Amino acid sequence: AALGALALGACSGPAPGPMPQAQIVQAALATGPALEADLRLVFSPTMLEALDRGIPLTLSMELRADTRDATRLVERQRLELRYLPLAQQYQWLESASGARRTFPRRTQLLAALDHVRLALPASWGAIAAGTPLALTLTLDRSALPGPLRLPSLLARDWRLPEARHAWPHAG
Repeated sequence: AALGALALGACSGPAPGPMPQAQIVQAALATGPALEADLRLVFSPTMLEALDRGIPLTLSMELRADTRDATRLVERQRLELRYLPLAQQYQWLESASGARRTFPRRTQLLAALDHVRLALPASWGAIAAGTPLALTLTLDRSALPGPLRLPSLLARDWRLPEARHAWPHAG
């Protein structure tokens, strides 16, 4: 019933409040190797209501490197944000490493998104200085439950804009 209400609400027009926004402020390859990114994300009230009702929001991150020998490295990772009602905890789950972080409040989960560090495969440790890198961040609408997929395509308050950031690897 709650899922149906969210689906109907998503089709009825935007909820009052801020529209979704996404920005990658900066990103870098760190030792480990790891991707470190500073993000500015604003979720709509509809998205936050879905999260509070236990519907996961999945962010998809794609990192690309175009090496000098014409090899392209691509790493795709998903970051799932969810609420566990029985435990009354918010959780972030990294798809690649399986790492989980839990938070007692939604505000703490969202604040943790300001600086993200994701482990990368060892091959990323050999990237030469000056290599062009690009990071893309999107909301993975295909990860939403079936009844919310169509409304997420039609309703503006489900459209988290794609964020992109490009930079040369500092080495």
